[in-house]
Amino acid sequence: MPEWYAYVKTCADRYGMDPNLCAALAAGESGKGKEEVRFGPVCRGKYYAPYNIHRSALSKWNIANWQVNTEVGIMLLAEKLKRSGGNLHSALRTYNTDDKGKKFDNYINNIRRLRKGYEKRGVFVTK
Repeated sequence: MPEWYAYVKTCADRYGMDPNLCAALAAGESGKGKEEVRFGPVCRGKYYAPYNIHRSALSKWNIANWQVNTEVGIMLLAEKLKRSGGNLHSALRTYNTDDKGKKFDNYINNIRRLRKGYEKRGVFVTK
């Protein structure tokens, strides 16, 4: 995980993003049970983790590679935030379009909770 955290920080800086939010999105998208973040194919190979990018993106990027997946996930989030005028709810609504109503509310609340957890843990604080 330290190598992944370092890469999240690098990519977040590249796209002007909060690394805590970037890591929270990956954890919210692909974390399961005791696995904070998963890597590789998920949902019977329909998506690639850690950012659960649909396999159709393989025609454009090698999202099966965790580093490419991480950068593409952060880049897409940055683009969606920019298009939504910085509104996290709207950006995440277009990032994860499968969830509706209460399920989406739970999803976004989980992302916010995970973000606070990363902040509290100080994962991306440089000393």
